[in-house]
Parts: sequence; C-alpha cells; structure tokens
Amino acid sequence: MFVQIIQGAVSSPDAVRVAGESWAAQVRPVADGFLGSTGGVAADGTAILVARFADRAAAEANNARPEQTAWFEVHGA
Repeated sequence: MFVQIIQGAVSSPDAVRVAGESWAAQVRPVADGFLGSTGGVAADGTAILVARFADRAAAEANNARPEQTAWFEVHGA
C-alpha cells in the first residue's frame, strides 16, 4: 500500500467537499489502484487528505492521467 498526503490552506470547507465529490465522479472511476481516502478541514482552514493506493506506481499513474490533470486545473490551486 502507498499513501499520498495532500495538505493546504483553504478558505471554504464546502468548496473542498464539492471538489471531493467532483473527483469521485470524474476521476475515481479510472483511478486504478485507488483504495480510498479520508480527510477534513480544521478550524484554521488547514485541509488534509490522505489517499490510499495499492502501490506507488498506481498513485503515480493516477497523477499522470489526463482526467486527473483536467480535474486539478478546475479544482486545484
């Protein structure tokens, strides 16, 4: 198993939730090796997401997918 940790400052916990729902609908179906995730937003606006993949290669393959890139261009920083 490989774990990817994503952390950053956000201004809207609701926007993080909406982005997560969008990822689940658009990218997750083609994210081979994705096992699940958990995360949240602290009171100070710090967001943390822990994504689990079968292995490092699966996480890297997901990061390289055009679907992931397109999603990030809309929802990322």
